[in-house]
Amino acid sequence: MKKYMFFLIMGLVVCSNVFAKSFLKATSFPTTFADIPFVKRIAVLKEGFEPYESEYNDKGVCIKNCPYPGLTIKQELEQAEYNTINAWRDAMWYAENIDNKPATPYTDSSKDTSTLNYSKCVSRHPYLKQGHTLLNNEPVLNQPAISSPFGERIHPITNKLSVHQGIDYAVPERTIVYVPADGMIVKTWYQDSGCGNGVKIRHRDGMYTKYCHLQEVFVNEGDFVPAGCGFAYSGNTGRSTGPHLHYAVSDKNDKPVNPSRFTGR
Repeated sequence: MKKYMFFLIMGLVVCSNVFAKSFLKATSFPTTFADIPFVKRIAVLKEGFEPYESEYNDKGVCIKNCPYPGLTIKQELEQAEYNTINAWRDAMWYAENIDNKPATPYTDSSKDTSTLNYSKCVSRHPYLKQGHTLLNNEPVLNQPAISSPFGERIHPITNKLSVHQGIDYAVPERTIVYVPADGMIVKTWYQDSGCGNGVKIRHRDGMYTKYCHLQEVFVNEGDFVPAGCGFAYSGNTGRSTGPHLHYAVSDKNDKPVNPSRFTGR
């Protein structure tokens, strides 16, 4: 009897090893906090876990595996709060407009809305529609890499410490640039020593967005641009180290704010 039990146990051990090996398949795991979806990031932070072994320097600034590079833990938590608020606002807006009610046009006390000039759109965003008023979307699709975040940095051309007043998306030339929320074109210009082809938009809530290094622009000053309108192609114009889109956000007083508060990255 003991002999049979021995062989039975040995058989189970061998079989279990065979089955175990058959289920061991290569799996791709996220390596940084930024590799997981936004909703899961919030869940991680909410539970109080460190985001995938992030490392911080003696000033409390994240330097490795960072959810938001260059920010302190306190700033990261504030950022997560901004993202959560924006996500809820976005969800509420879609809930209110799910029945495709007619969008209210941009209103300006100095203009008769019936005389608004609608901009030319080379493309339409897959889900952003006219009437969306929140800046909680990115101006390009597919979440491209951010080559330079908002804040202090060593400028790649001058090699001096400077303040980067926006974020740079590493996108190839002729990438379609979409307006994230209804707005009015307040300025278009060209600056050879800086922004290159630039566009500035004022949105319904008084916030501003700015876009630089564009290859081609399809709007004019005074045009109304509905949310989701593809109004320009990204490029490499002005003082630029390579093709990319510079995207900046400023408040009602035209003071720069971190665009990642609205984009979720």
